[in-house]
Amino acid sequence: CYEGASSEVVLQDETGLLVHKGNRGELVAALEALLGDVTRADALGEAGRVRVERDFSLAAFWTRLEATCTNLVARRR
Repeated sequence: CYEGASSEVVLQDETGLLVHKGNRGELVAALEALLGDVTRADALGEAGRVRVERDFSLAAFWTRLEATCTNLVARRR
């Protein structure tokens, strides 16, 4: 289990690499893996950008809020 909000945003091996807090060995291995494979690093970065824009942007927030409010109003009728 990873700690912090980053584990909610970063999907392991899909949008980035997560390491356990305080585990220097994991951090070194993750950095070496990305430095050794620029194509993979670029792909993870691009996938992360797409995910953040899709799921965590202000537009995404307003869309979810509007849907929630619409559902609540519909239930009251």
